[in-house]
Amino acid sequence: QVATGRAWMEIIREVLGNGHQMVIVGSRQQSQARRLLLGSTGVKLLRKCPCPVWVVRPEETAEVRTVIVADDLTEVGERCLDLGVSAARFLDARLLVLHVAQFPLERSLRRSGTAPQKLDEYRDRIRAEAEQALNERLSMTDFRTISQGTRVEVSAGRPDLVIEHAIE
Repeated sequence: QVATGRAWMEIIREVLGNGHQMVIVGSRQQSQARRLLLGSTGVKLLRKCPCPVWVVRPEETAEVRTVIVADDLTEVGERCLDLGVSAARFLDARLLVLHVAQFPLERSLRRSGTAPQKLDEYRDRIRAEAEQALNERLSMTDFRTISQGTRVEVSAGRPDLVIEHAIE
């Protein structure tokens, strides 16, 4: 199919119009500065596309050893998890399920003078709830058939940096 306009926008229109479940898009090598100034199609799709996006570099020929799924505990995250399990099985790779916990009450708790121990308990509770939710989602898939194993990791921080760190 040929379309004119901004590539990322046209791809999203196609996804919305035809209910596609995943987008696989190639990526050109761009300098960090150029990507920050102009943004890339892959980055915009990762941020705005309503379905999972797989960005592939043309020179990638190495064996995939780990499939990373960043699950934000939304419906899209659940679809990503399903696709990640399938990809890990197909590629005979490990599966890393990653969630970046958010602590919406932390700032208010700090301002109210909450003891550091209580803040740690709050953060631990949020992480434990997220890990439980991820494990429940996994139990609805056939992740047990992944021969290389599955690991669930709940981290804190900026999601883009946590995901980048996991990739590295």
